[in-house]
Amino acid sequence: MAALKSRLTPLGTVHRIYTPPGSAPNVTASENNPWRCLSSQHTERTITMSSQFALSRRQFLRTASLATVGAALAACAVPTAAPSGEGEMAAPTELTLWMFGLTPEIIDYINAEVTPDFREVMPGFDMIAEHVPYDGYRQKLSTAIVGDSLPDVHEAGTQAAGRVATSGEGTPLDDYINEWEDLDDYFEANIKGTQIAGRTWGVPTMSQPSLTLYWKSQLEAAGLDPDNPPATDVEYLEAATALQNVEEGRTIVLGGWAPNDWRSFFQEFEVQLQRLGGEMADQDYTEVRFNNELGVAALAYLVELSQTVYPEGVARLPDEAPIPHFPAGNMAMHMRGHGSQPRDVLRYNPDAWDDLGFGFPLMAQEGTGRMNSISWRNFLSVSPTSADVGASVEWAHVFSSTEHNVKYSEFRGTVPVRRSTLDTDFVKESPFLGVYLEMAAPHGYDVINPPGYFELRQSGGNLFEQAGLGNISVEEAVAGCAEIWQEGLDNAPPYKI
Repeated sequence: MAALKSRLTPLGTVHRIYTPPGSAPNVTASENNPWRCLSSQHTERTITMSSQFALSRRQFLRTASLATVGAALAACAVPTAAPSGEGEMAAPTELTLWMFGLTPEIIDYINAEVTPDFREVMPGFDMIAEHVPYDGYRQKLSTAIVGDSLPDVHEAGTQAAGRVATSGEGTPLDDYINEWEDLDDYFEANIKGTQIAGRTWGVPTMSQPSLTLYWKSQLEAAGLDPDNPPATDVEYLEAATALQNVEEGRTIVLGGWAPNDWRSFFQEFEVQLQRLGGEMADQDYTEVRFNNELGVAALAYLVELSQTVYPEGVARLPDEAPIPHFPAGNMAMHMRGHGSQPRDVLRYNPDAWDDLGFGFPLMAQEGTGRMNSISWRNFLSVSPTSADVGASVEWAHVFSSTEHNVKYSEFRGTVPVRRSTLDTDFVKESPFLGVYLEMAAPHGYDVINPPGYFELRQSGGNLFEQAGLGNISVEEAVAGCAEIWQEGLDNAPPYKI
């Protein structure tokens, strides 16, 4: 832990709590005197979190209800002006939300349904939702940090926890979410995707877990049993070999999905390494741990799979196509078939629906027996400069509640983040969402999210792609990637706690 402590930058985080006019005086908790009166010039009640004294909003509200604390507050009371008119209400405190996953329809839903439910829990607050395009999103957040103009709540992507924790974009939320009675309702993989440095930096809102999808008729034509699809990495490779259908360089059907560029090579390397029982780095992201036999075995498998599906003379399928490749029938199997794939089958190839098969995520034949697959997971982060951190966290809680998360998933075409959504009509009526919640959601891979992840992924992925093309050896690619990653971890910025 000594290495981790050197990366932590303790910050006194001020949590502002809305105080209606005419209420009890403002109180600040400090290290030496947790309860002291502020002058009448202050207009907010603040609680400063320190290593010696940490008090959450709800803990404060419970404590403040005790008679002894009430007496202490009364002793500090200062005169307040009477309201200027009968029935006059204070203007609500406006919180702001930035999300790249918003549409006008979703914003209307937030305004009409989510925020009114939030106000029932946290009166005196409002939320202003704004769509910020994904292109340039991180740059806009960086600019907002410099200008001290971060939104109260903002969306973060799958591997963003490291950036959120080191850039000043977010603040740890454990003191708040650990009090939620429904915390266990979130799939563990979704919560873990927001964690780094032993802390939780967000509230899950969106997931896209994956399954092994396949076309039953194509397995039958190749002499394979469609009722027993590949369950291991080796079985998938063998099936892809049998299913490959190429004539004189002309691709009829690819045997299965395989990595074919730097991004997919690196993403799938993370997953395959975990299937084998390895890990990219230690928990605190100070030491690379894949420059070993397991790392070489993980990449060697992916290189063999890629060269099986894309041998010399077989062109890689383009990233963009009028109809996605698997729903169009151009692939016999897909080892990382997200929920968007069956949705697109219904959209573009509905007559083939009964031919679509669903298999569990793969495990490694020589690994730990853990089923594992790629999974995208977005979350909402709360800025340390939020007008009220506790209220902002509670808004994210309401937004990710069973009812609203199902509706958000319907808008986005994604998979809900909670177990209880299995009991909703929308999931029950879907021909595939229940399958994904039961078979895929519990088996998402452990997200790798050190600071600087995206730059490290591209640098390492370029080497992995070169190995896939046969330009360098697998061992050279793993060793070179490990060197790049270790340098990145050594120079990573400290976590801002």
